[in-house]
Amino acid sequence: MLIGLGLGPGDKDLLTLRAVKLLENADTVFVPGEMAKNIVSDYCDPVMLEFPMVSDENVITEALIRNAEKIAPVAEKGVAVLGIIGDPSFYSTFSRQCAIMLDRYPDIEIESHPGI
Repeated sequence: MLIGLGLGPGDKDLLTLRAVKLLENADTVFVPGEMAKNIVSDYCDPVMLEFPMVSDENVITEALIRNAEKIAPVAEKGVAVLGIIGDPSFYSTFSRQCAIMLDRYPDIEIESHPGI
C-alpha cells in the first residue's frame, strides 16, 4: 500500500494525530525534499526522493519512474508513505507520482490522507 500523506502547511507542530500515527507505523516514509524531511524526522527516518522542478517533462517522468522503482518494493509488501507538504489531494508531487505508480504497478493499493 502507498499512502499519500499531507504534512500540513510546513510546521511539524501542526501535524495531525493521524499523520503522526501513519509516520510512526509505516514500513518506509518517502519525502520530496529537506523541508518535508525535517517535518517528519521526529517520527521516522525518511528516504528522500528526487522531484526535479524543471519544465522538461522527460526529466520529470524519468525521476518519477525512478521514484516508483524505490517505492514499489515497500508498497507491495507493506506500507509506504509519501509525505507531501500541503495536501496530496490538490496538485502536488503525489498526484504525479500516483499516475506513474498506477501505470507501472496497478496492483498496489493507494490512499490519500489530508494534512489538515
